[in-house]
Amino acid sequence: MDDYNSGNIKIRKVLIFVVIVVAILGLTLWGGTSIGRSQATTDTQDLADNLSQTQNQLSQITTMSASLQTKLTNAQDDYSQLQSQFTALQDVYAALQAQFTSDQQNLLSVQTQLTTAQQNVVNLRAQLANSQQSSAALQTQLATALQNAATLQNQLTQTQSDLDRKLAALDEWNKWFHSAPFAPALVLSPASGPAGSGISVNGNNFTAGSSGVVFFDTNRNGALDSGEPNQNVTVSASGTFTATLIVPSAVAGVYPVMAAFPAGSSPMASINFAVTAG
Repeated sequence: MDDYNSGNIKIRKVLIFVVIVVAILGLTLWGGTSIGRSQATTDTQDLADNLSQTQNQLSQITTMSASLQTKLTNAQDDYSQLQSQFTALQDVYAALQAQFTSDQQNLLSVQTQLTTAQQNVVNLRAQLANSQQSSAALQTQLATALQNAATLQNQLTQTQSDLDRKLAALDEWNKWFHSAPFAPALVLSPASGPAGSGISVNGNNFTAGSSGVVFFDTNRNGALDSGEPNQNVTVSASGTFTATLIVPSAVAGVYPVMAAFPAGSSPMASINFAVTAG
């Protein structure tokens, strides 16, 4: 009986030990799982926050790109308006030149009439001097001739004054016209594109007859280097030229297109071209 009781006690101790070990293992596994789940939740939240920040940055870049495109369009519109105003000024200048020529012709006509009237006065005075008696008719003719001469002299003075005034205005206009600050400028069509596409480069307000080079500044150092797309050009009598360049293989971004007159000198004009991903 004592052996039986002793055996039961041992079994109970073993069972209690097993229960304790199982409980400890269960608590350990439950705690590890909870910690793993908590870490996974934290990592997921970090990824979501990074994704949100990336989306915000992409939205800001898109907004800036649209704003820059709008400014470029506005600048091109302003340039077209300036070109139209310049053409209108040329028309006004031509009209002033024509009017000045007409006034010169009128002045010559008045001078001819005055010379004729003065000669008539001389002739009448000669007739009066040679006459043995006073002639009322000759006196009347003389008075009329003097009056006509005075009238023509006044017209000549007025015409000369008007001509001097218009000549001064034309001279001032001519000085302003030839000193107007129309700086050399470049216009691209299109203003962006992938590598391998073509660019039409139009130059305006350059010195007529001058020769230079237009180039795509791939390394952005402000000078023409070996391997960079380029074309030699000669400026027309109206101060313009047109060149065609091929976009080189370059990382997407903004690169300057430049014009140097003469070739090898510092660029006189520059405009940016945006290389896009192919």
